[in-house]
Amino acid sequence: MTNDRLISLAEAAKLTPGRPHTATLTRWCRPGIKARTGERVRLKHWRVGRKIFTTAEALEEFFERTADADLPHFENRDAAQAPAPPSDGKRSDEERADAVARAKAEALK
Repeated sequence: MTNDRLISLAEAAKLTPGRPHTATLTRWCRPGIKARTGERVRLKHWRVGRKIFTTAEALEEFFERTADADLPHFENRDAAQAPAPPSDGKRSDEERADAVARAKAEALK
């Protein structure tokens, strides 16, 4: 466990964009969510007695892992819709940052 303070799922919901119901966070902990690539991503949590806790850091990591897991799907979709890549076949740092930002924004919806 990290040095972060444990927070209840109700508190974690208040820190989450869109303020999802605590049942949503419970699903994120248990079965997790299925990324567009098929990978399962779960929210790190700790059970203390009958209650489930997480940390703000674990919540942030969950969003990052979700975005990272979705990124290949969106890169493939964007590649199919985008014009031909530059002649050297490499993406610029700006293009890569835009793709990451789009994936993270999509994960937060």
